[in-house]
Parts: sequence; structure tokens; C-alpha cells
Amino acid sequence: MQCQYTGVHQYTMSTVQPQAQILTVSTHMSSSKANARQPPCPHRHLTTGRTRGFRNVSRRTPALRRLTKLNDKTNSDCLSRSRVVRGRSLCETTAQRTPTVLVACSSAASESSALLKSVRNGPLAGKVAIVTGCDRGLGRHIAESLVAKGASVQMACIDTEPATRTRDELNQTYPGANVVLAPRLDLADMSSVRKVAEWFLAFDEPLDILVNNAGANFFAKEWYTAAGIGGCAQINFLGPYFLTRLLVPALLKGSEPRVVSVASVMHRFTSLTDPDAFLKEWGAGGYRAAKLAVVLFTKELQRRLPGVTSVAVDPGSVYSGIWDTSTSFGRPPLVWLLQVCYAPVHDGAAAPIHAATIPTNQLVPGGYYARGMFRSAFLSATPFTAGGILHQLACLVCSLLDWPLRRLLRGHAGTAVTSAVSAAPTTDDTQLSARMWEAAAAAAQLPSEIES
Repeated sequence: MQCQYTGVHQYTMSTVQPQAQILTVSTHMSSSKANARQPPCPHRHLTTGRTRGFRNVSRRTPALRRLTKLNDKTNSDCLSRSRVVRGRSLCETTAQRTPTVLVACSSAASESSALLKSVRNGPLAGKVAIVTGCDRGLGRHIAESLVAKGASVQMACIDTEPATRTRDELNQTYPGANVVLAPRLDLADMSSVRKVAEWFLAFDEPLDILVNNAGANFFAKEWYTAAGIGGCAQINFLGPYFLTRLLVPALLKGSEPRVVSVASVMHRFTSLTDPDAFLKEWGAGGYRAAKLAVVLFTKELQRRLPGVTSVAVDPGSVYSGIWDTSTSFGRPPLVWLLQVCYAPVHDGAAAPIHAATIPTNQLVPGGYYARGMFRSAFLSATPFTAGGILHQLACLVCSLLDWPLRRLLRGHAGTAVTSAVSAAPTTDDTQLSARMWEAAAAAAQLPSEIES
């Protein structure tokens, strides 16, 4: 497959069909061995019906997405004799001949046609989105959901190799999709952030959806940028802030534009009184404080730019790659607890997907969204927001029971509902959010006022 990018809305693909793309099944048996016991079919995993292998191959192999004309009479005769039955091997052909069977999967063609229709006529058709950190994990599922609903998605990632694979897989899985890989985005490097923003602005295209998903935690040691900003605060707050500010001109051109920033329940268990110390001191700029700053930024952005709907989202307790670098949670026995009690990434992406895709008139501007047990009053009600032992215990219970209950109840009883809830009381301090904005603007060397 050859892909050529000619603009945000123009991603052209020309498919060359090499011989390897056509599923071939060959069997050979001489007449003298016709009655001998046949070896196990090497293609027995490619069976129709309920097995996973055939489904994956049919989705990933373009040749299986359309009916194949058989020009060879031998192949034609063999295909008429072969049987493709639920649960049976594709290698059930005549033992006396050595045919090559070209399998034409009409169900795969129907699926491909349905996907093409859903992409072209989806609720987000014609919209342009940027998703950061979407080569894997939560971001991957967020990007795929946007693609499936018809949006043109620009992937902004730090790891270009897995991002390239993800882009190709999404373009192949969803016919007619427009998934484009932006220049490498390193949120720790302000010049890299600026390069991505300038790349997009050069197309003079509107931006309808910006999802600030990328983040990091569990750093091995303290580190600072050349400007003296703590690494955790830089990646989780200042980098996304800078990217959003630079993309404001494109957002203002968008149709009902929105900014979705991934936050965390951990913002409830910290305080932030000095924005300058948060940015420049490692102890004051940890992961919890960074997520609190994200929520403050969300609310302040909504006040300063009312034409763009800005929301923050708590994905809940998710077993994602962010735990891999933890010396405690990234290894047994705690990693086993996370694997059992924390939601897989496809489930954890549901809340950000909800905030990024529902109609704008259903969003609460400047709202904070959570799902399942993380909507519980034990986390958001005033008596439990003091950050004390009772509040932390409530958070622990919610994080350990949220996914098991949702799986047990199959999403019933509100376990799969995403809605706007109250964030930490600190986020209602407009003076604090304004000072946080001013400090971030100074660190990013941007004017504090938005030019609209």
C-alpha cells in the first residue's frame, strides 16, 4: 500500500496488490498417498465463523474485502469442490489435485462497505481532530473512535515508529478514513510543540476537536527543561497549554470547536497555591499538582475563550502503559492487582471518547467529566473533599471496584455512565486559575490575553 499526504483533508492511498495480499491455500497429495493420514492443516487458524484468526485476516487483508474473480479454470473447479463451512478448515479440497484456492469473503466485503459508509456518513464527518499521544493505549482508542465516526484525525505522538503503524492500521481498517501523522511531538520540548502547531496552521484548516491526552508519570529522577521548568509540570501541563494556545486560530475557525484535556482523580488530593513554584520546583510540580493545573486551565480557558468548549475528563482507574515505569506498580505483586482491578484501555477510553464525540449542546462548558464509580458523591460531595484519610479511602475503594463492578453488572446500574461532576473545590478559585494562566503564559513566552 502506498500512501501520500497532500493536505489535512486529502490523504490518498493507492493499493498495489502483491501476491502476498491474496490469501492462498495450497494442498498437495499424490494418488498413492490419497488414503494416508493428512498432516494438520497449516491454515487451520483461518477458519470461518467464531474464530479470531479469520476475523483479523479478513479485516487486515484488502484482498478479502472484495469478491475475487477466478480466471483459472483449475482454480474455479477446485473452488466448487472445496467447502468453507463454519468451524472447518479452508484446506478441505480434493486430494487428487494440487489446486490454489483464492478465497473470496463476501462477509468481509460487506463489513468493509459498512465501515466505509459509517466513516463517510458518521456524526463527525467533515470534522478535523488532533489527538496527542495516540499511538497506543487510551489515545489509540480515542483516535480510532473519532475515525470510526468520520473525523479526519491528525496524530501527534512522540514515538514515530508505533505511530506510523497505528496510522496505517486505522487507514486500512476504516476505508475512506483520513488519518495523518503530524511531526513528532515531544511535550518536553517547546520547539517541538511549536513545530507541530505551525505544521497544522500552515494548511489554513479549521480545527474542530483537540484532545490533550499525552502525559507521563513515575520519573526515575528529577529533571528540568532549559527554561528551568520541572519535567512533570512541563509534560503534563505546560506542553499541552502551549499547544492549545498556539492552535487557537484554527480552533476559532472550527465548527463548534472543543478542547478535551485528560485529567485524573488524583487532582483531588493535592493543593496548588504558588503557580511559579509549581512550574519550577520538583516537589511542588508533581503528577497530582499537574492534573490539578490541567483542570484549572480547562476552566480558565472556558472563561477566556467562550467560543470554544473546554472540558476535562477523568478516565478512571485504567491499566495502561503509564504504570510501566513505576518501580512499585510496574512489577509484581502490585502489577497483578492493577491487571485484575483496573480497566483495560479500551474501557478506560470511554469517558474521553464521550467528551470528544457527544453533541456540543450536551457538554457542560468548563465541566469535569467522570465515569462509573468516579462519579460517586464519595469523591465529589463536599464532606469528602477535604483530602483527608476518609477521602483517600473512598478513592481507593472506587478505583478497585469501578471496573470489576462494571464488568460484573455488564454496564448496568450506572457503572458505564459518563457525566459532568464537581471537580476539586480548589478548581473553583478563579483567582488561582487566573494566576496559573498568567504563570504559564510567561513560561511559554506568550501574551496572557488571547487574540481572538
